[in-house]
Amino acid sequence: MDVMKGGAMLNDFFFSTSPNRCDEWVQAVRRRTDDPDLRICSGTWGAFVSVHGAGTQYIVRENEDYLFMLLGHPLCTVSKTTFAFGDIEEQAILAALEAHFTEGQAIDWTRYFNGIFAIIAIRKKSNDFLLATDTLSFVQIYYTSRTVAGEHEFLCGTHLDILAEVSDRRVVDKLSVAECILYLKPTFPYTLLEYVRSVPPASTFTQFHGQPTRSEYYWMPWEPERIDFSLEDAGGWVRQVVEDSLDTVCDEYRSIAILLSGGGDSRIFAGMLADKKNVEAVTFSESCSRECMLAQKIASRSNLRHVCCFRNEDYYFNLIDPCTQMCGFDNFYIHAHMLHLADKYDFNRNDVVLSGLWADLLLKGAQVPVKNVLPGCGVQKIDKHGYELLTCDAVKKGYQEEAHARRQRHNQMLKKIRPNSYKDFEEVFPYSMSDTLSCVSVNRRLFNAYDPFADFRIIDISSKVPVEWKINWKLQRAAFQDIFEKFKDIPHSSGSQCSKGSLQNAPRCLVLATKKKAQRYLSRIMHCTRNYDAWPKTAAMYKQAMARNMYSNVVGAGIFRDILEEVSYPKQLFKKATPKHMLFLLQIGRRVQAL
Repeated sequence: MDVMKGGAMLNDFFFSTSPNRCDEWVQAVRRRTDDPDLRICSGTWGAFVSVHGAGTQYIVRENEDYLFMLLGHPLCTVSKTTFAFGDIEEQAILAALEAHFTEGQAIDWTRYFNGIFAIIAIRKKSNDFLLATDTLSFVQIYYTSRTVAGEHEFLCGTHLDILAEVSDRRVVDKLSVAECILYLKPTFPYTLLEYVRSVPPASTFTQFHGQPTRSEYYWMPWEPERIDFSLEDAGGWVRQVVEDSLDTVCDEYRSIAILLSGGGDSRIFAGMLADKKNVEAVTFSESCSRECMLAQKIASRSNLRHVCCFRNEDYYFNLIDPCTQMCGFDNFYIHAHMLHLADKYDFNRNDVVLSGLWADLLLKGAQVPVKNVLPGCGVQKIDKHGYELLTCDAVKKGYQEEAHARRQRHNQMLKKIRPNSYKDFEEVFPYSMSDTLSCVSVNRRLFNAYDPFADFRIIDISSKVPVEWKINWKLQRAAFQDIFEKFKDIPHSSGSQCSKGSLQNAPRCLVLATKKKAQRYLSRIMHCTRNYDAWPKTAAMYKQAMARNMYSNVVGAGIFRDILEEVSYPKQLFKKATPKHMLFLLQIGRRVQAL
């Protein structure tokens, strides 16, 4: 019973120190999914419930002393690198837990698991428990506590809305909503709910013998005092990690799918898995776009079967409530790309689905503010102004000041471990401060997703290399230049050639940027609504939402009236907030109304 599969679109666990909560957890789950595959346990130590969907991955072990559960799909690294959790891994974990609970020994989870995961372990005979997160907190664990009739109770779970319902902690944090208007996400450890917090990344969060919970980091992204290696060295390390990961995937899975775009990261997998009969490539797009056609050429060059699935223009608007239901209203539906298409394509016919989402974050510095040296040229440089605190005239000054204070406190913590580059990790440690984390939240509940770039070794390399090596694809090319050479006549969807430097690519990028601009201009004057890109444009989506009057009731919610300047409400909000932020507020507002 290493890896188990069920029939619901959830993959979550919930725990409370009160043994009488099982029925409430179960009812909250059943309200969100049909025929859930539930695991229910209770005792003097508390109440535990987990729910799992078809194809999702988790590990569970239970005996008279312990209950241990891991959500996610990490590599096990106790004796060898493998996805299988066997007797050797179980014995090592139970020994580490016993030493932790009895002797207070810290657990370095990187010795046992490598990748995306969340852990809960309960020592039944002493009523102790621990929670553990992966190195960047790709899987968030939320927690709260309360006192009822003189009894203190701790509650936690991996689904914000379900935790709020059972704990009766439904009050929305107005300051966090204000942060979403400015930054799209609240500052760690805050959430969109006033009395609910997030467990820190790369940490073990423990309660011993009824004492207050304590948290300790098992890893931190320390900034190196000096760089004693070259760009080529770093590229070689990254390449070795990805090769090792893909070798393990091929050894242990019979059917493999690659999420293939017209970009550079997924073509790395296509190139390294070329000619394998058990591998197929899948592309999602708004239409038969340039990116879709490029992906088809990449798959053909790699001799891989290619499938292209198309979304209609209403696709993302139809995801708002389903995304909230499945993942919680703190996960942005615009990143729920696979939510409805996963069933249409039947991803679970594959043993594993590979993506390269986190290469942008870890190898290409996607979180770093950059700007083009010339508009459309593709040659990027760091934009120092992008590090400044964000403002919005429509938000009351007091809320802006408090939101900035939260960010500054978080940055002060980062500054202790990264004195010179703390701003580059503002939305990385933890990654819950980036709205794109919603991709993980959705995919891990739909199918067996695995991203080799989320490997701890790559995260550790990323924390050590200068940010200048990440932008303009320098580190990526150092690692995968030979792969990019295989596709040198198939450009990136931006128009650049992945095998060439940004300066060499500048003329091509300028030509394509000019062509796209002309296409959009002609589309406007001819009243054509076709999207020439693989992804919907947030500005166009926002206009559609306004035209459909989707904001008429949402922005009237009392919480927005409290946050916004009365003289500017709501007209100035529409004018000052970016389209992407307004699309997220649509989701938040709908949830506030439901509450």
